[in-house]
Order: sequence, then structure tokens, then C-alpha cells
Amino acid sequence: MSLKVAASALLCGLLLTSCAPSKPIVQTRIVKTTIPASLLECVGDPVVPSDPVTDRKVGRWIVDLIGAHDDCEGKVKAINGLVGNE
Repeated sequence: MSLKVAASALLCGLLLTSCAPSKPIVQTRIVKTTIPASLLECVGDPVVPSDPVTDRKVGRWIVDLIGAHDDCEGKVKAINGLVGNE
């Protein structure tokens, strides 16, 4: 093989590698999310009605129980929104 052909082949090889797409740059960042303390505690369960148990007491207890659930569920959704787990 002549020197011209070898040099041409080497030059073509070098030129072709410069056209190749570059690898994408991947960066990993750790972001610390601070969760407000108000979101970390839920309203406690309401106390079960005492004797004599009436419809009114049970009704109020159920409303309070649903309120406690809604409070906790809302806080869990807010935390998931902060950390990106929607």
C-alpha cells in the first residue's frame, strides 16, 4: 500500500469520527426537600361515643371521623406533591 493511500485512509477515519454524535451528558442531582412540620401530624381519631349511645352522638362521631380522614389524606397528598410522587 502506498503512503498516499494509507494517509488518505487515516485522514478519512479521523474525519468520520469527528462527525459522530456525542454522548448526552447525564447529571444526577440530589435535592433535599424540607417537609413542613404541619404536614407531618394528622388530627387524631375522635373518641368513640360514651354510654348512653345515641344517634346524635354516633352521627357527630362519624362526621369527626371523616374530618380526621380528610385532614390526613390532604396532608399525604401535599407531601406527595412536594416530593413529586403525584
